[in-house]
Amino acid sequence: MSEIRTPFETFRDTDGTPLDGGYVYIGVENLEPIANPVNVYWDEARTIAALQPIRTLGGYPVRAGTP
Repeated sequence: MSEIRTPFETFRDTDGTPLDGGYVYIGVENLEPIANPVNVYWDEARTIAALQPIRTLGGYPVRAGTP
């Protein structure tokens, strides 16, 4: 039997369901991310900055309403 995997990681709520309407903060490793944010980008070329917190929809990070 084959396993189907999505190419993207998902964020889960405390009950294991996909996080919907959540907030994701990305920060310096081992420090509190809200107080120690790092720059993150939507594209590999680093031309489209992702403002934090990043919202979630169905467990996926969302940009302009699209996962």
